[in-house]
Amino acid sequence: MGQQQDIPSSVVKTTILIVDDELPIIKLCKALLEAAGFTVLEAEGSSEALKIFAQHDRRIDLLLTDLILPPPHVFSLAPPPTNSLVSMAISWPFERPQSEKASE
Repeated sequence: MGQQQDIPSSVVKTTILIVDDELPIIKLCKALLEAAGFTVLEAEGSSEALKIFAQHDRRIDLLLTDLILPPPHVFSLAPPPTNSLVSMAISWPFERPQSEKASE
């Protein structure tokens, strides 16, 4: 990680919006994506993401979100026509197996 890499110009122009209700997940994703040269926006939930869509003046290329968020439901995240969203990725919440929980 200590070595600087050449970042392709297509990456520099890519904006990703991370939406999750767990701040540590947002911070981890943001750090990794920014280190790779992406522009990263963050929202702690769907309501905040909708505000970002409404106020952000440039295109948001990718929405990276948790599948399960408090209302409004994540699939109601529809960008305004002037701010087109190209793709969406969904992270699945991790839950430890029952056998691990029982040993605690």
